[in-house]
Amino acid sequence: MSLMIIDRWFEDRRAALACMTTALLIGALSLGGESLTELLRYDRSAIFAGQWWRALSGHLVHASVGHTLLNVAGLVLIALLFPEPLPLWRWAWRLLILSLGISALMLWRLPELGWYVGLSGTLHGLFVLGFWWLFRQGDKLAPLLLIVLIGKLVWEHFNGPITSNEALVGVPVLVEAHSYGALCAVIYLALARLGARLSAPRTNTGDI
Repeated sequence: MSLMIIDRWFEDRRAALACMTTALLIGALSLGGESLTELLRYDRSAIFAGQWWRALSGHLVHASVGHTLLNVAGLVLIALLFPEPLPLWRWAWRLLILSLGISALMLWRLPELGWYVGLSGTLHGLFVLGFWWLFRQGDKLAPLLLIVLIGKLVWEHFNGPITSNEALVGVPVLVEAHSYGALCAVIYLALARLGARLSAPRTNTGDI
């Protein structure tokens, strides 16, 4: 990470605020215990029965304290690496789009998956968005970091998780969610760029 990015982090704390808000929400939901987790988790049959909120809330509840802390640590890392000056609503929009996109892909591609909990898929999408932002800032490490992430996803696709955190997490790691999160981020960026191009005569913001 360049000194320019570090300086920007000290100048604008909106990314840290957004990550902290998300972490507090996840922590609050974890206090509800197993009963609340079962009510909010991604559940294929329940979603098809009309409990649509699970497609979003399933990414905010976790299987264990260790699982919760692991994903909160991911949010902290995102806040430190990618101090993008986003308003809270745009951060919430990204969480919504990535989480719903992952759930849609799981409903389509993983009919055998009965239920799922955790933010790791969404975190992978946020890392992709973060690397793109770094690249736009002129950070020369961004392409290398993206290659590392792609290498991780390819390894997981063929060999399973790089490290097994099942004992800490409490459930098997669903590597497909990681790939789906990254894919949803790429689609999000492509659509945002297309929207910016189409609206260019009316506005010059191009924010994504």
